[in-house]
Amino acid sequence: MASASSLVLDKTELHEEHKYIYQTLIDAYKDIGVGINFTELPYTRSVVSANSKTIDGIMLRAENHTRGYSDLIRIKLPFPVSNTIVVINKTLCPNCKLSQLYSIAHVSGFSFPETSLNISGSQNYKIELSENERLWHFFKAGRVNAIVTCDTYLPESLRDESKYRYVQIESNQMYHYLHKDHQAIAESLKTALQSAANMRSDSKTRAVLTSPQ
Repeated sequence: MASASSLVLDKTELHEEHKYIYQTLIDAYKDIGVGINFTELPYTRSVVSANSKTIDGIMLRAENHTRGYSDLIRIKLPFPVSNTIVVINKTLCPNCKLSQLYSIAHVSGFSFPETSLNISGSQNYKIELSENERLWHFFKAGRVNAIVTCDTYLPESLRDESKYRYVQIESNQMYHYLHKDHQAIAESLKTALQSAANMRSDSKTRAVLTSPQ
C-alpha cells in the first residue's frame, strides 16, 4: 500500500484533447508534495479497489459511475462535463433510430440511461466488456451496432463521421476520487487545484471548481 507521500491511482486512457486533466492533477499533487503512481484496472474493479483501499484512488470518473461506494471522497476537477454518447456503426445500421439498435456494448460498470435507448426488449442485445480497449476492438470489428461510452475516453480512431454517427444521451460531472483515509491529502489537493484553475484564463474552468459539489 502506498505511503502518505506516494499514492497509487487508477488511470483510464483519455482522448488527446482531454489529457490536460491528468497533467493538471499531476502538477497539483506535485505542488502538495505527494507522488503518484499509476495502474490500469478494469473499469468496475478500479472503483471497487479504490473503495476498499487496495489502491488509493481513481484519476477520473463520472459521478454516476461511483454511486454506492461510500468510502470514496470526490474532488472536483477543472473540467466542465463529460458527455455520454452512443456511437453507431453506419455500415451496420445506416439509418437506425436508437430504439432500432439490434446490439449495443459498453464496459461493465459504465452507467447510462438505458430507457433512452430502449434496449430492454427481447430484440435488443446488450453486451458488457471489462475494459475500454476491448470495447474499441469489439466495435471496430463490427461485432455490435453501437457502443455507449463518454467522449472523454473515445479514441481518435473512432472519431470518424464518415463511418460512425454520434448521439449524446447524457452529461455528467467528472471527479477525481480518493479513499476516505486520505482526507487530509484531498483537502490540500482541492486548494492546489483551485490555484491551478486561477492560473488558467478559462472562466468556465474556474466556475466548475468553485461551484457547489
